[in-house]
Amino acid sequence: MSRVVLMAMFLLILLGGSANGDDNLVIGFAGEELEINGEVAGYKEQVWEQEPYQLLLARDEENLFVHLKVKTEGWISIGFNELGRGMDGANMFLGYFDGGEGFLRNDAGSGRTHSEVKDSILGEFFISRENEFTVIEFSYPLQFPEDQGFNLSGLNPEDKITVILAYHNTSDNLRMRHSSRTAVNAIIK
Repeated sequence: MSRVVLMAMFLLILLGGSANGDDNLVIGFAGEELEINGEVAGYKEQVWEQEPYQLLLARDEENLFVHLKVKTEGWISIGFNELGRGMDGANMFLGYFDGGEGFLRNDAGSGRTHSEVKDSILGEFFISRENEFTVIEFSYPLQFPEDQGFNLSGLNPEDKITVILAYHNTSDNLRMRHSSRTAVNAIIK
């Protein structure tokens, strides 16, 4: 193998990719029924971590399950979109607290902004904040209703998607611009 090929493989691995084209994050089939309780039991794939995010995803035949933990005292969010797309057209979920009570809101991205969808597809959810961490866990259907402003009509096995993550350091005001954001490509197994 040439030095150029070896160097390219090394750089792919170092930057989070792989030489065989695998995605960074696998959304695997849950081996058991997942409970929405803030715990990670039942998620079969490894935790995807990029400071300050910790993310686990799984699915069954009908639902996607999300467990997101972020070191922050503000709102946190996760969105799903076509591969390589950002917030525009993404199906997004924002966890925040208001008056000590936790909420999870379903939004649709539009350009560089987002707004709450009129008919949320959110299923069960859990939200907590303690020891400087905010945690959301929830489920929602793999197939999305039409006319909600999402690029995706749903999530299907072998789909490759982009998962977007963001948070605010200190504020639960959803109008406050994120303190940080990132994205990771994923494949649904």
